[in-house]
Order: sequence, then C-alpha cells, then structure tokens
Amino acid sequence: MGNTREITGKFAINYIVVGCVIGIIGFLLENMLPKMFNLDYGIATMLIQTGIFFVCTLLIGFIVISASFGKKKVNEKDAATVVKSTRVILIIIAIIVMFLNFFYCWNLLNSEYKDINDSKGKYSDYSDSEKDDAKKETKEVTAIYMVVKEIVTIGSYILVASFTKSYIDKRIDNNIEESEDEE
Repeated sequence: MGNTREITGKFAINYIVVGCVIGIIGFLLENMLPKMFNLDYGIATMLIQTGIFFVCTLLIGFIVISASFGKKKVNEKDAATVVKSTRVILIIIAIIVMFLNFFYCWNLLNSEYKDINDSKGKYSDYSDSEKDDAKKETKEVTAIYMVVKEIVTIGSYILVASFTKSYIDKRIDNNIEESEDEE
C-alpha cells in the first residue's frame, strides 16, 4: 500500500512540474507560430494551437507516466489502486485545464473585440456594418475554438489515462515474467 501512495504522489508532483514546463513552452508556441506565419485569428490559427496543445498534453502524460513508475514493482491489487488514483488526478487536471481554456478563449474574444473597436487598429477602415460582421465572425471562431479545445482536452486526457492503465498492466506482466524467470 505504501508503494501505491509513493507512485501516486510522484505521479501528481511530476505532472504538475512537467505540465508547467511543457505547458508554458506549448503555450508560447501556440501564440508565437501563428504570428511567425502572419496568420490572423481564424481556423488556421485554431488548428495550429489545438495541434500543439494535443501533442504537449500527450507528451506530458507519457513523460510523467514513465518517470513516475520507474522500475517499481506493482502487483495487481496495488495496480488497481494506482490506476484509480491517477485517473482522479487526471480528471482534476483536465477540469483545471478546461477552465483555463475557457478563460483563454474569453480573453481572446475580448482582445479581438478591442481590436475591432480600436480606431487605429487593423479594423480602422471598416464601416460599422463590417465591424459588426467581424465581431460576429470573431465570436463564431472563438466558440468553435473553445469547443474544439475542450473536446481535444477530454480526448487527450482519456488517451493519457488509457496509456497509464496499459503501462501499469505491462509492468505487472513484466513483474510476473521476472518472477517466473527467477524460479
């Protein structure tokens, strides 16, 4: 039982540390790449940002799982406890990430609205009806982006949870094979 707490605690701490490091790098990439390619706020930007987010989330999960379990031996009873605990941790993290995604999308929408209303910005030559159309388009793109980002969040965390389960099952199989080889 002590082994499960150690593994679960290590998993949680590693996820927070690695998540912050890779998450910050991913966030910077999400925001820098569209600017490097001179993309406006739209579907192309959304796809780039969502792809980077998905890859970063899976990378965090794989690194953390590999680092957390190391060479520890886990029996079937302890494995079930570890899987449940890591799933709870992943659910909590996914909810936090979903909230941050919502907050980020809200700020994107407000920032784009400010740009549209700015008399000196890229929309300065637009008429009032064109500005209204730009606001409507911005709202639609932001809504689509948020929905896609939340779906990708759920999907990527389900993949990480599945990988955790299969990784632990593999560790159990390896433990059984090692004990049979020793006999």
